[in-house]
Amino acid sequence: MYWYISFLRPPPVSVPSTSKEIIITPQVANDLRTELRYEPTSICYTWQRTSPPSSCTTPPQELTTFIPPQSTYKPIAIPLPPNVQIGESWRLGLFSPSTPSSASTSTSSKGKGKRRADVTGPSSGLLQLCEDSVDVLGVWSEGIQIVRPEGPSSGVIKGVNGRSHGTGTKGKGVDNGNDQSGVKGKGKGKGKEKEKDDGPKQGRITRQFILPSSLNGEEKADEAGEEEGPWRMLRIIEQTSFDLDKKIWDSGLALSAWFWKYLAPTSDASHTHPHEIAREVLDILRHTGEGDLDVLEIGSGTGLVSIALALALQRQHTVPLSTPVPEKDRKQKRRRRIVATDLDTAIPLMDENLSYNSLNPGPTSQLDNSSTANGGDESGNDVQVEAKVLDWDQPLPEWVSSSWPQLVVAADVTYNTSAFPSLLRTLTSLLSPRPPPSTRAEQNVKLQENMDLDRPSTTPKSPLLILAYKQRDPAERELWGMLSSNGIEMTMIDKIQGATDEGETELWVGQMKVA
Repeated sequence: MYWYISFLRPPPVSVPSTSKEIIITPQVANDLRTELRYEPTSICYTWQRTSPPSSCTTPPQELTTFIPPQSTYKPIAIPLPPNVQIGESWRLGLFSPSTPSSASTSTSSKGKGKRRADVTGPSSGLLQLCEDSVDVLGVWSEGIQIVRPEGPSSGVIKGVNGRSHGTGTKGKGVDNGNDQSGVKGKGKGKGKEKEKDDGPKQGRITRQFILPSSLNGEEKADEAGEEEGPWRMLRIIEQTSFDLDKKIWDSGLALSAWFWKYLAPTSDASHTHPHEIAREVLDILRHTGEGDLDVLEIGSGTGLVSIALALALQRQHTVPLSTPVPEKDRKQKRRRRIVATDLDTAIPLMDENLSYNSLNPGPTSQLDNSSTANGGDESGNDVQVEAKVLDWDQPLPEWVSSSWPQLVVAADVTYNTSAFPSLLRTLTSLLSPRPPPSTRAEQNVKLQENMDLDRPSTTPKSPLLILAYKQRDPAERELWGMLSSNGIEMTMIDKIQGATDEGETELWVGQMKVA
């Protein structure tokens, strides 16, 4: 289980250039925002200009200590950066310092007085999520536009949330009843002027995760404080609405971190995991066999796991081998394809996150102005990722038949027990593919390429399933019996603890039983 900083009251979409501050309400909660963190959590803030873009952030400042219940609905004023200009856009970052001194450290030893947004602060290290000690995950807002004030001022200018700037405004705190009602009631019964002053609130946030660029999993930086390598950041946009398919979930984070931990591009990487069937999964992803690689994720949501996996595969400059491959095959370029699937309502955000991480063409988010493309080099640019609709209540779409996956990926797909029959039907179909007669000859060639070389068998090897699971209801465990009854054998290969003693993520590998 991980803890996330979020906005109960989000920042405004825009503020007049005459405003001095914005009002927010932060919270620290679990992935679905259903459980608050009652351990006191120090929160700091920083600003980054997104238009015109700048890679530097303002020095971190202490904001508050989150302690429920007194902090749960408390509005907090945050000063805007000094000298903001009309037409600029600034995003707000919130984070909990991992050490007492990090909130006051605004430079790195090589940064020449400029703090980088992607080293500390709201960004979290992805590999850290596999460790025993995990920090609270930070958050970035969308860009807040600085706009021209409207109407005559007559000496007093209305700012954000009805606060005034000018004569007689000092001493007006935000911990009053009007501000509190602004958090809960969205202006109900408070008059049109109050609602207008509040203005529209943002509906999206971004989580950023630092990716290791060196083989030993550590960051590298040049003398200017800029990190080497094109894989330095994973960025995922979430919506602040209650749509479950538009949020980051614990199991997806844990599985993403696991992929990055065990897909390191080292010569002996295939032997880093102690479990044999886990090494089979990793060998599939390292593409040690012949032919193309096809991976299909179900219930992808934001696209986090598929994006993290694609970036991990792009990082590989060589192919670590557990089974020798002829030199001619090493030089042959092979397609590596990841299809992230969900219902049609999830596809637009998934597509945007793919573009945001430079994994497919298309419009980028406004938060991408200062980002560096995460695309692969010549050895990694053949990783294709796309988002497609796959409804568990419907038969498998035709496009699945054209290239069956060697690996099926699923994270946090068990929370709705009423969907188990549909989920079971989908998994059974994917793990025991039957090519249509019109393409049977072509499929037989593909299946022959994926024969299990480690165990004698006269039948083609069926795809493997890797499932990341966090128990939210004991009734979810019934799925394992249902899978077994349908011939799918599940083996637990790992546990990732996260930030608390409870709510760990289990990693399972499934495959069709050999008759």
